Amino acid sequence: MKFIDFFAGIGGFHSGLENAGHEMVGWVEWDKFARQSYEAMYDTEGKYTANDIKSIKDGKELPEADLWAFGSPCTNISLAGNRKGLQGEQSSMFFEVIRLLKDRTWEEKPSYLLMENVKNLLGSNKGFDFFRVLYEMDEAGYDVEWEVFNSSWVIPQNRERVYIIGHKRGIEYKPVFPINRGELEKKRKYNVLRDVLETSVDSKFYLSKDKVEQLLVNDKKSTFY
Repeated sequence: MKFIDFFAGIGGFHSGLENAGHEMVGWVEWDKFARQSYEAMYDTEGKYTANDIKSIKDGKELPEADLWAFGSPCTNISLAGNRKGLQGEQSSMFFEVIRLLKDRTWEEKPSYLLMENVKNLLGSNKGFDFFRVLYEMDEAGYDVEWEVFNSSWVIPQNRERVYIIGHKRGIEYKPVFPINRGELEKKRKYNVLRDVLETSVDSKFYLSKDKVEQLLVNDKKSTFY
């Protein structure tokens, strides 16, 4: 499939989609340093690009693509952010994607949408922001499914994200979610941390109770100072 990479960053979606055999035909990213990294890592020559999604006057400017991928900014949705939700300056960029979609006819629209955001999107603004995302995709002509994934499936880090897939209405499709972790494990072709960690460790490698208590005391002291 051909895909457009919105809010491209340094190419998280690009890497995954390209490794799965898909082709990037356009990308949008405003941060100059992220753009430099993206251009250094991927073949962008001759591909459509824009610095700012708001500068795209009409969705018909965009090249034909089967999939639009976007991890719209989570700045105002994240628990670490200001929690203004979809009304915040950065996170409201989601509506720019919807605007561009609505500029295109049914035939011109991509067959799939792939959106990613922080898990807190589910509860942002008491859940109304997530409802708005689903509503806007539905209004743009897409049947929607979603699931929350934790990066701990594949890397030693807990990082929960919600993934939303939109299927263009009127086209027969097979649901993607739920994804079975066991099936993923069977297909995995590389090792992760749990593959190399020992399940039984000699007690001599554990800290003694006295050492643990001393570390806790030292930590409290350093925090106080």
